Amino acid sequence: MYLEIKELHKSFGSGDTHCEVLRGISCGIEKGNIGVLLGPSGSGKSTLLNIIGGIETADKGSISMLLVYLLSKMIIEKNAQSISMLKILGYSRREISSVYNSATAIVVGVSLIVTIPISAVVMKWLYDYFMAQMSGWVTFYIAPWIWFAMPALGAAVYFIVHLIQTKRLERVPMAQALKMADM
Repeated sequence: MYLEIKELHKSFGSGDTHCEVLRGISCGIEKGNIGVLLGPSGSGKSTLLNIIGGIETADKGSISMLLVYLLSKMIIEKNAQSISMLKILGYSRREISSVYNSATAIVVGVSLIVTIPISAVVMKWLYDYFMAQMSGWVTFYIAPWIWFAMPALGAAVYFIVHLIQTKRLERVPMAQALKMADM
């Protein structure tokens, strides 16, 4: 599952003005599928997208995105023969891990640096576009801490993926290098 949302809750206000916007939303999107959010005004579509994008935080629930893991996995699977050859040539586990995980780290780092500001600009544009069609206005706001929290969260997720993929590198057999040589 590329994106999985479990029991997501979000509310705004307190006391008499308390409004629960998301009430236990659960859904998922598989590889190759496209998802569509449909609903009347005020049903929580924008709130859900803001939570997925990291602009807002959920009160309760979880969101799992496996893209970083899948990117790392693909790099290792596509290069199993090369990894095996490096093992035969005597490179240490740490050196091999550095070669393959650093490529993913660069992609993840650049994507975090580039996509967070771009997504903020796109969301602002979309927000302005949709608000222009309504008879009222609510100011678009991204909390300043988001600009630090999202790269930190991305780095933390990547670190976990890095540890998992380092273990996967250890399991690539040396015999993998000889498979293509036999053909």
